[in-house]
Amino acid sequence: MTGVCINAVEAYWSRLKRKFKGMLGTRLEMYQAYLDEFMWREHYGSQPRLVFLPIMQHIHEQYPV
Repeated sequence: MTGVCINAVEAYWSRLKRKFKGMLGTRLEMYQAYLDEFMWREHYGSQPRLVFLPIMQHIHEQYPV
């Protein structure tokens, strides 16, 4: 035993697997995009009214006008 607690990692992995199972199919080549979206939603939330401004800010940073 290393003495390291990995409960948080196991819980995160469990939530991710639950999300994948709830999808109506996944494609292997899209796994990175699925993971990116999952992590973004975990950080910013999944309610449209809460994520609109952060997603617009990220789009602006990637594609400045």
